[in-house]
Amino acid sequence: MQTRFDKKLASLMENGKGALLLAVSGGIDSMCMARLALNSRACGQIAIAHMNFSLRGEESDGDEQLVKRFASENSIPLFSRKVDTVSFAKENSVSIEMAARTLRYQWFEELSAEEGFDYVAVAHNSNDSAETLFLNLLRGTGIKGMCGIREKNGKIVRPMLQFSRKEIEVYAHENKIPYRTDSTNGDIAYHRNRIRNVIFPEFEKINPSFLDTVSDETGYFSQVNDIVEELFNEKKGEFYSEKDGVKTILIAGLLKERHSAYWLFRMLDPLGFNGSQIQLIQRCMENDAQSGKQFFSATHRAILDRGTLKIYPAASDTAENHYMLRVYKRPSDLNPKDGWYVDARKLGLEEGVYHLDGECHICQREWRPADKFIPFGMNGSKKISDFLTDLKLDLEQKDHQKVIAAKNPDGSETIVFVAGRIDDRFRINSNTDLIAEIISD
Repeated sequence: MQTRFDKKLASLMENGKGALLLAVSGGIDSMCMARLALNSRACGQIAIAHMNFSLRGEESDGDEQLVKRFASENSIPLFSRKVDTVSFAKENSVSIEMAARTLRYQWFEELSAEEGFDYVAVAHNSNDSAETLFLNLLRGTGIKGMCGIREKNGKIVRPMLQFSRKEIEVYAHENKIPYRTDSTNGDIAYHRNRIRNVIFPEFEKINPSFLDTVSDETGYFSQVNDIVEELFNEKKGEFYSEKDGVKTILIAGLLKERHSAYWLFRMLDPLGFNGSQIQLIQRCMENDAQSGKQFFSATHRAILDRGTLKIYPAASDTAENHYMLRVYKRPSDLNPKDGWYVDARKLGLEEGVYHLDGECHICQREWRPADKFIPFGMNGSKKISDFLTDLKLDLEQKDHQKVIAAKNPDGSETIVFVAGRIDDRFRINSNTDLIAEIISD
């Protein structure tokens, strides 16, 4: 087992060298990995990182003490951190499992940067990879999710992935390696435990080499995924673009593709949209649904808009409009004719600068459904909502529009400016004394 470990670790590290941080929980997999790494000729500098997630009370503290004792007895540098996983999960509205994963890998990244580690070794085994494959299959993650756990992902390496849980148990017993068992491992209320303890034993009755078969299949799926990714990258330019964080899918271009449903899944699944949502979006595209229909994931907002599907980050400020306001005395050499509207082009200024009669108290705010104004050059008023629709802005862009409003003596307001258009009543004329300058960011 040592020889196989050394060979795999050397292949995962560039030139077979590098400072290695071992993620050790105290469980059998990571304790075996620590012993193998300690005895390995493939390792240079090594250290141990242990995170106490505070999820199992005294059990978690016992895990921490075991790892500290192992590190001390073997003179291995140790980094340990205790975190409140439950509070983090609540604050970030994520599951306990996701909170623990986020806290763990963020810390590994910090340690690697601060202490100069080239790689972080995590002790997933072949059973873990098979379990992950079936969990992903049940969740509906497509080909990518059927590739199991990757042996290498950036600085993260998994040299134990080649070993089954049974092999690791035998090694631990023969080498008298201390380890702790998580009391929740037998609780089949957890999906992974149910697959591990109930489903897999049945599969092994059908195929005793079940894990080897799954390992081979995940390898093939991984290759298929690479092929599909290459094809997708070649084709997506015909129907997909991204600018300033906003992703745009051309519906007509996508629907021309033979496998449009899969390409849509490929684009939306990483953004948090589930299978049912993606199927609904596909149907709306095929049935030419009305513009304005929206779909939400935990992280993104998708909007059907005139032949496109636009996807914004949930906390997007890509369409946010803010303005700087400056009021000053009209220059003596500026003699506008009656009704002359002064814009950036007329004054030779940069685009996004607007000028109007500034003899009023003005403020900036969000537009409201009842807002109206008289667009420059028109006689009648127009609702702001209709004006923004005429500009072909989608819902996300509309939601983030600001208006400049003038305060009237009776407490009411008059819209002065919105989306690059000045109200006709505030045009500069020969009687203008003060000029308000609006600068869009």
